[in-house]
Amino acid sequence: MYLVGIDIGGTKTELVILNSQYNNHLDNNHSFSNSNNPVEVIFRRRISTNRLNGYGKFVVTLSKLFEQSLLETKLRKEEIKGVGIAMPGSVNPKDQLMHNGNSQFLLQKNISLDLKNSLQID
Repeated sequence: MYLVGIDIGGTKTELVILNSQYNNHLDNNHSFSNSNNPVEVIFRRRISTNRLNGYGKFVVTLSKLFEQSLLETKLRKEEIKGVGIAMPGSVNPKDQLMHNGNSQFLLQKNISLDLKNSLQID
C-alpha cells in the first residue's frame, strides 16, 4: 500500500510517497500503529508554491508533480491508497473550505476536492 503526503507551505510545497507495505505499518483503521520500524520514502520532491500565480495554476502544478511521481516510481494511481494534505490554517468540516490560513490563495477553496478531480482519484 502506498500513501501520498503533500505539505503546502507559503513558499515551498513538498510531495512524498510512502511505501507502507515496507513494514505493514498501518492498522485496520488506516492510522499509524506503534512500531519501531520506519516506513520507506520512495519519492520526495519539493517545489516552489508560486502562490502569486493563483490557485488554478497551483492545482495544475501539483497535479503534474503527482503524475511525475507516479512515472518515476512506476506506480499506478490504483496503488495509491490515501492522500494526506498538510497546510497552514483550518478547514471547515461543514463545507470543506479553507479558512484562517496565511496563504491567501487557498482561502475559501476546497483543495481536497479540487486535487481529487484534477488527479482523477477516489
